[in-house]
Amino acid sequence: CPAGTYTRTRVRTEKHPTSARRVGYHGDDGAIFHNGKVITVRDCWKKTDTVGCGRRESTVYFTLNGVEVATVVGVTEPVLLPTVGLSSVGEQVVVLASPPFKYKH
Repeated sequence: CPAGTYTRTRVRTEKHPTSARRVGYHGDDGAIFHNGKVITVRDCWKKTDTVGCGRRESTVYFTLNGVEVATVVGVTEPVLLPTVGLSSVGEQVVVLASPPFKYKH
């Protein structure tokens, strides 16, 4: 189950958001990627975890249970769309778009 960003409308048949102009964090293997390449690996996440994704200028960051776990620098796309990929029957996403959110920078 990946979380991250896209710069264009998602194609419904794509399984993993790892192609160019995307930034993502895979829950199953902990891979953090940008422009189709894995740049680092962090902790995997499970269904009880809270995963966050945000942007500060040209940096995209990911949080896991309120702690920043990775940053991706050099993201120059002017518009990024939040994205979550689901791969199993019954998976659900809860969006926390307003306070309280666990991460404070």
